[in-house]
Amino acid sequence: MLGIKHKKKSPEEQAKEIVERLREAIENPDREKLEIGQTGMYLSDWQKMARDEIASAIRKTQMTTSIKESMKASRIAKQMVRAGFMILSSTFAFLSFWGGVVFVGQTYGWTWGTLAGLSAAGLAVTFMVLGMTLKDPDA
Repeated sequence: MLGIKHKKKSPEEQAKEIVERLREAIENPDREKLEIGQTGMYLSDWQKMARDEIASAIRKTQMTTSIKESMKASRIAKQMVRAGFMILSSTFAFLSFWGGVVFVGQTYGWTWGTLAGLSAAGLAVTFMVLGMTLKDPDA
């Protein structure tokens, strides 16, 4: 069932559930499987059922853990790629802004160059603040 979140059971709740299923199997065995004159479950049958139940619970836990680890690794890789692109873009933005400031200063005078520099610095600070305050939807 995609999109539906199930309540995670604590280890104690899972253990209690397994013990309850085993108790039910011991107290009320499948009457069709019992031999004539037999009143309860064979110990070997109970042990096999207990092993299967415990193995199933452990398998489920291992699968959940491995899925969480792979999702965490994927998230870290995405963040590293994002950081790399942010460094590249900020480097090129820095060079472009200050190259433009020098060009404006040489062409139109250093008063206009200073105004261009101040606007570039203001934009840089604004983008940094926005970048740090935006939240990652995957986190």
